[in-house]
Amino acid sequence: MIDWLANRSRTSAHRQGLLDLDWRSPHEFFGYLVRVLEGDIPAESAPRGGDTDEERNWLRYVVALAADGDDGPKKAAGMLQSVVLTTGRENWLHYLALSRLQQIRQHNLAALEDAETRRQYQAQLDQFEQRLRESRRELAEHQRRLAPLQAQIGRESLAPERKRALLEKMLEADEDNGNILVELVFYCAMNAEWERALEFARRYLTLGGRENAGRLRIGLLTAEILAMTGRRSEVLAEMENYLSATRDAWYRLIAGALLDPQKQKSLEEQTGESPEYLLTGQVALALWAESAEDKNKAIEHYREALGSYMDDMIEYVFAVERIKNLRQK
Repeated sequence: MIDWLANRSRTSAHRQGLLDLDWRSPHEFFGYLVRVLEGDIPAESAPRGGDTDEERNWLRYVVALAADGDDGPKKAAGMLQSVVLTTGRENWLHYLALSRLQQIRQHNLAALEDAETRRQYQAQLDQFEQRLRESRRELAEHQRRLAPLQAQIGRESLAPERKRALLEKMLEADEDNGNILVELVFYCAMNAEWERALEFARRYLTLGGRENAGRLRIGLLTAEILAMTGRRSEVLAEMENYLSATRDAWYRLIAGALLDPQKQKSLEEQTGESPEYLLTGQVALALWAESAEDKNKAIEHYREALGSYMDDMIEYVFAVERIKNLRQK
């Protein structure tokens, strides 16, 4: 971002590394930010690419930085005000946005020659300051309610049922948090609550957003959940929609292999290329086998998935719990 502001982003040592990040990296979002900053993503739709308020605010900030043309400062100010009002003082993005907003305001004030116009503009600024004080109180109260839930959910020993309950409480306070919705889909599916999982999946997919790990996971999982509920007529349509909307080569390969058993061997061979491929590919094959009521094959695939050792990914926890569930039958 500093390189972009200094007009040297194309030669930045960090640029290509960020652009190369994909769904396998927890930092993939920063590559998306680079694309927005460089104009590869339309400014009008860019904020919808975020899965959480934090991401959406970063996108608004970046769009504000890149705003140009005669109405650029006005557009930027609107975006920055939104960021400032919805980020707390513990977030350094709040101060980045506030600093940029103040620069625009100072420039605007200096350009106003008429005293009455300056007075009216200053009155608008004073009104915003009042809104800012109110929003800070609201944000502090919101964080006060969330903090105990966040502290509890961070415990490693938490049982899946308890974690799911906490996630649902957190969702009540943060309704458009895509990350929470993704986890809820998996935690419901772990316990074979397919209809509830499908409900959260649909809710997540209606949020919109970029093609990231969550969207790739949930789009594919939605089709597999439909298969688990016996709605085979809907599965094909869901898979076709998924394939038409998905650019990522790996997830397209998984979806194609589920539809065509002859491609599954090729998929399994390619899972060895990375632990993320191993985990996501084997879990997809396992759940597909479950939908075909092939318990032994499903357990075999889930056990292969555990060989990825990627226990920080939700699919790993899913595999562990599904094995338990299947063995109890």
